[in-house]
Amino acid sequence: MDNSHLLAGLVVGGVVAGVAAYYMIKPSKPAGPVLPTARQAQLVTTTWSEHVVRGVGLDVAGVLFFKTLFEQQPGAMALFKKFNKSENYLEHPEFKLHASKVIRTIDTAFGMLGDLPALVPILEKLGKAHVPYGVLPEHYNWIGQALLTTLGLGLGDQFTPEVKEAYTVVYVLVAATMCSKASY
Repeated sequence: MDNSHLLAGLVVGGVVAGVAAYYMIKPSKPAGPVLPTARQAQLVTTTWSEHVVRGVGLDVAGVLFFKTLFEQQPGAMALFKKFNKSENYLEHPEFKLHASKVIRTIDTAFGMLGDLPALVPILEKLGKAHVPYGVLPEHYNWIGQALLTTLGLGLGDQFTPEVKEAYTVVYVLVAATMCSKASY
């Protein structure tokens, strides 16, 4: 018994159904980033507070974060005119100041996860402010990877797949919000 006609009919029917479903449920505009669940926000704020703020400390975390960024993406150093020519950027006062400011901004953002209406305009303004320095949307991928790597090193066994997913969701939201109002 030859079932090729039956199979062809099922394939065509599946394609038609898929196309129809696409046009029936197609959103009118692209969906934004996924919002973190309450559990994800709690995982981020708890692990951040316990292991970063009270653990290694914000200043050490900031230096480790940027060291990781520059190891993973050497081209990122060109964006930092105040210290990119320094033979030992880790000791440069401008580097230490910038690393501290960035990590404290991340700390503030994580602390405001429960108040997204207040956090969003801050992130939008911050994204706009980075454009004149040459920051492009793809650079946010570099930052996200460096952040996750640094967190993995710092949290060790506490950096479970669930915790990594929580930080990923939060970071994607932060990066998308920062890029949303920036003019590139």
